[in-house]
Amino acid sequence: MFTSHSLDILFLTNFSDACFRGIPAIVQIAGALKVRLTMMHVYDPGRVSQAYADEQLNSFFPEAGGHAACHRIAVPGPLIKAVRCHLDAWPVNLILAPASASSGFSRIGRRSLRSRLVKECGVPVWTFGRRVESQRLTQPVRNVACWLDFDSLQTGHLAFAMEYTNKLNAKLHLLRALPEIHEGSLILGTRRDRALYPDGAAKEILRLCANAPRRPHVHVSSGQGRSALASMLRECDADVVFLRNEESSLTERLGFGLRSSDGIFCPAIYVGDQVSAPVWNLQAGAANRAAGALSRVRGELGVVGAHKGVGVAMVSWLS
Repeated sequence: MFTSHSLDILFLTNFSDACFRGIPAIVQIAGALKVRLTMMHVYDPGRVSQAYADEQLNSFFPEAGGHAACHRIAVPGPLIKAVRCHLDAWPVNLILAPASASSGFSRIGRRSLRSRLVKECGVPVWTFGRRVESQRLTQPVRNVACWLDFDSLQTGHLAFAMEYTNKLNAKLHLLRALPEIHEGSLILGTRRDRALYPDGAAKEILRLCANAPRRPHVHVSSGQGRSALASMLRECDADVVFLRNEESSLTERLGFGLRSSDGIFCPAIYVGDQVSAPVWNLQAGAANRAAGALSRVRGELGVVGAHKGVGVAMVSWLS
C-alpha cells in the first residue's frame, strides 16, 4: 500500500492564452486535492535575458501576486532538458502543459513536445486543445472517463484514473469502441483476449477494476478513432479523460503527437507505458474536508517573485 501524498504539479507556461485558460482548472484541482505546485517558464537564452524572463513570469496571473503561497522559476531551455533537470531534483507526479496555438496544420519533422514529455519524463501530462469547452476548465470534475483501446493490452493509465476519480468523489466511465463486424473480422475473432460483442467487452473491462471502491460505468460502442472517442465522451459528459500516450514514431515525426486531445471538448491526462511516477494515492483536499473551503483555496492560489538565476523552485502551496 502506497503512502498517501499530495498531487505535485509542474505547470509549464509560455504565457499563451491556453496557459491563462488553464488557471481555473488548477484552482478546481486544488479545491479537491492536497496540491503542491511549481510554475515553470522555459525561455530561449539566445532571444531573451534571465531578467526579462523573470519579469514575464512575475506578470503571469498578477491577481495572485499578493499571496506568498508559492514560488516560480524561469530557466533557459531547451524545454525537455529543463524539465528533466527539474525532475531529477524535485520529482512531480503530474505535468500541466496546455497545447500551443495551432495554425491548423502540423510542421513535418517537428515532434510533439507534449508527447515527448510523457515518453521522456515518465510523468502523466494534463493538457487540452483548442476545442476545449470553457466550463470543463472552471467547474468541478464530476465525470472522469478512461479510454481502453480495443487493440492494446496496456491499461496502466486505468489505475491513475481510478484513484483520481475516487479522491474527487466523481463518477468513473470506462470507454471502449469495438471494430465493426465484417468478413475480415474473422481474424479478430481468433483473439481470445478481446470480446467482439458489447456484453463480453463490458465484462472484460469490469474485471480490470474488480477492486475499485465503486462500480464504474462501462460504455461500449462500435466505431474507430477520434470520432468514436469524441462521441463516447459526449455521451458520459466527461470533464476529463485518461488516455494512453500511444503515438507511433512516424506519427510524432509528422507532428501529430497527442493530437487526439486537441479535437475533444474536455482536458485529457496522458499516461505513458514507462511511468517513473508511482500510481497516485492522493490526499483529499480542502473541498472534501470542509464546506466552503474551495473559496479559501482560490484566495490562496498566489505566487511571489520568481527566483533569480537558475535553480529549483518548490511550491509549498498546500490546500
